Amino acid sequence: MAIKYMAGNRIIGTAAERAALTTSVAQTDLINTGDGGTTYNASSEGDTDVGFVNSSKTGFGQAANFPDNGNPSSTDPPEMRFQADFPSAQNWFGSGEYCIGCWAKLIDNDGDQEMFSLRTDGTNNYVKFYHWSANQFNGLVYINNGSYSYLRAGDDTGNDGNWHHFMVERSGSIHTLYIDNVSKATWDNNGTFGSFDQIRVGRWWEGELDEMFILARKTTSAEKTSLQSSVVSDISSMYTDSDLKVYYNCDSTHTYPNLVNGLVFEESDTGKHYMWDGTDTWNEVT
Repeated sequence: MAIKYMAGNRIIGTAAERAALTTSVAQTDLINTGDGGTTYNASSEGDTDVGFVNSSKTGFGQAANFPDNGNPSSTDPPEMRFQADFPSAQNWFGSGEYCIGCWAKLIDNDGDQEMFSLRTDGTNNYVKFYHWSANQFNGLVYINNGSYSYLRAGDDTGNDGNWHHFMVERSGSIHTLYIDNVSKATWDNNGTFGSFDQIRVGRWWEGELDEMFILARKTTSAEKTSLQSSVVSDISSMYTDSDLKVYYNCDSTHTYPNLVNGLVFEESDTGKHYMWDGTDTWNEVT
């Protein structure tokens, strides 16, 4: 069961999907259900398990570990994604500001290796970052009006077996690839993204990934500093932001649901409606 996110202040889904949105119910996508070494499935098709390891990065806890040549690498999608399609496409960005990011540790430079992407299945509408076989990190932004740009770092900073922080952000009309809070490449384009229906993590990646997020706004200067600091939990301001659409810390027994007080869930299979109380409870409403 993948976590479901809202369009406006309403979610439409099944009773099982509503139950999976509570903080007391363990998710089965991108989740650590125990100590280091516990595995979870990286594929909606059930063909690859990815383990959790105790991270060497201060403040991390645990991280998703992608074994050398062990993650899916044959077809695209669904085998190369963690999360299955959303119940309905999410129009989070439009022509506005955004930021997606994660921490990554590359252990084997072997061809193109993708860290994290937000995309629309079957169309050229996505944001992602990856390590290129030409020995540099790239961001790739493709807006569904046909505009796109490879945000190439121009060097191989980060390919040293250590943890580094990666982000792609649009501030105003400027898209920027950041590595460890240093701007590596920019692109000026204020085009409008279409709706997204898929998240993909670790396509061909060999190493570790952690603290993945999607934010429907740009980050502040203080957040940029905190995002790549030694203690990841310092970015707590992002954990309660209504613009935080996805957050995977790989430590707890649930994905961060980020539900706002008063959110209504309409159950498609029962006809019932429930309202979120702002903590961890759904209350049936008539």
